[in-house]
Amino acid sequence: MRKLTPTTLGDILESEPKAVALFDDDMRVIGVVLPLPEGMTYSDGSQTKAALFGDKVGQDRHGQWLVTPAP
Repeated sequence: MRKLTPTTLGDILESEPKAVALFDDDMRVIGVVLPLPEGMTYSDGSQTKAALFGDKVGQDRHGQWLVTPAP
């Protein structure tokens, strides 16, 4: 798991074609929306997970994105 920073966000956007930058009302990038592999859903039924700067992000062995919110 890595802390989401502008650098790691750039790495994710380059390597994950379905990831989308998350913007605030002033159009500043504040995080990323991460997709699941095709056909998978999270326990709440969603197919995406949002991560904000400061959160920790990573992938499990199945390619599912994991997000741990910043304290």
